[in-house]
Amino acid sequence: MAMTNREDSEAFYNNQTENSRVKANIVAKYFPQYAKIIDRANQKSIWYLDLFCGKGQYDDGNFSTPYLITQCCIDDPLLKSKVKLIFNDMYFGEDCKRLLQKSFNLNEFKRKVAFRSLEVGVDRKIREYLSSPVNKKVKNPNPTLMFYDPFGYKAIETTVLSKFMEHWGNEIFLFFNIKRIGAAVKNDKFDKLMRELFPSNFDRLKSDRKYRSSVQDRLQLIIENIDDEFRKSIKGSLYMTAFRFMEEDNSATSHYVLHLTKGIKGRELIKQVYSEYDNIGANLESGTYTFDSKRMGSSEVLLDFGDINAQTLANKIFEKYQGQVLTSQELFNEMQATTLYTGSHFAAALRLLYDTNKITAERTNTKKWQKLIVIGNDCKLIFK
Repeated sequence: MAMTNREDSEAFYNNQTENSRVKANIVAKYFPQYAKIIDRANQKSIWYLDLFCGKGQYDDGNFSTPYLITQCCIDDPLLKSKVKLIFNDMYFGEDCKRLLQKSFNLNEFKRKVAFRSLEVGVDRKIREYLSSPVNKKVKNPNPTLMFYDPFGYKAIETTVLSKFMEHWGNEIFLFFNIKRIGAAVKNDKFDKLMRELFPSNFDRLKSDRKYRSSVQDRLQLIIENIDDEFRKSIKGSLYMTAFRFMEEDNSATSHYVLHLTKGIKGRELIKQVYSEYDNIGANLESGTYTFDSKRMGSSEVLLDFGDINAQTLANKIFEKYQGQVLTSQELFNEMQATTLYTGSHFAAALRLLYDTNKITAERTNTKKWQKLIVIGNDCKLIFK
C-alpha cells in the first residue's frame, strides 16, 4: 500500500498533478515569510529541511518543491545570506542535486546547500537529529521548517516528530495520505506502522471509527486523533492547521497537508497561505481550506461561503465582545488562534457589524485611510 521501491517512485514523477503543484506552492509560499518572522529574533541561521525531496522536477518539465524553494531563497538577499537548504531522498537525492546545480549558482548561498540520500526511518543520523533533546540554556541556533512528505505512511513516527517540534522555531509540513492511512487503520497487517503514527490513540481510533457513519466522518476522526497525539507529546501551545485535497477523478478526499507550529504568528501566516489556494470557498466553521482540481478553469464557485463565513464570524465576535471597547488588533489576537479565519475574514466581519450598526469605530491617529475598519492597534472598536 505504500510506495517503497524506486520503480514506483519513478512513475510518480512522470507528470505533475494539480494537487502536487498546489502542495509545492503552499510550502514555497510559506517558507520565505516564515524565515522573515524567525529572523526578527536576529537568527544567524534558518534551515529548510526536506527529507523526501524527490527529483525537483517532473518529466513533463514542471518543478516541485526543492526547485521552488531554492529559487525564492536565491532571489532574496536576506534569505540567501541566512538560509541553509538541506535536501534528502533515498532514491533521488543525486537527481535533485544535479538539477539545482544546473539551474542555480548555489555558491551564492552563504551556507552550503546540502544533499543527502539517506533512508528516513532507518538511518540513525536522521532519527538522532529529529530526536535531539532541547538545550534549555541556549536558544535553538537553527530553527527549521521541515517538509515531511513520505510516500503513503511509512516512517511517520509521531513521537520522533514531536521531539523535533520541541525546539524553538521548528515547524513541520506533514503531507498526510489519509486515504491510505484510513485503509491501513482497519487492516491488522499494518498495526505496527499505525501504532508509530498513533502511539497512544490507536486502539481507541480503531474502535471509534466503527461509529462514524460516513467516510468523511471517519477521515475527520483520523485528523482529530493525529492532532491529539501531537498535543499529548508537545509541551506548551500547538497549532495544527489542515489543508484538504480532493481526489482528481472523484468526490472523495485524497490527502491533507498538516502544518504544525508552536507560534501564533505561524498559525496566522499559514491560514493566509492556505486561503490563497482554497478554490471551493470552504465553510470555515465546519470545514477546512480545500483544493479541488476538478474546479480548475471554472469561474463558478460551487461552495461560496464567503458571506456565510463573514456573518458567522460577526455573530461570534458580537456575542463575545458586546458592550466592550478594544482595538481591532486586540480582538484579532484574542480570537484568531482558535479559528480558521484569517485577518481578511475578521476585517470583513467587523465591517459587517459596523454596517449593521452593532459597533462604532474610531481611528486613533491622524493618517488618512481608505477604510475606517482595519486590523490594527489604531482602530478602536466600540461594541453596543
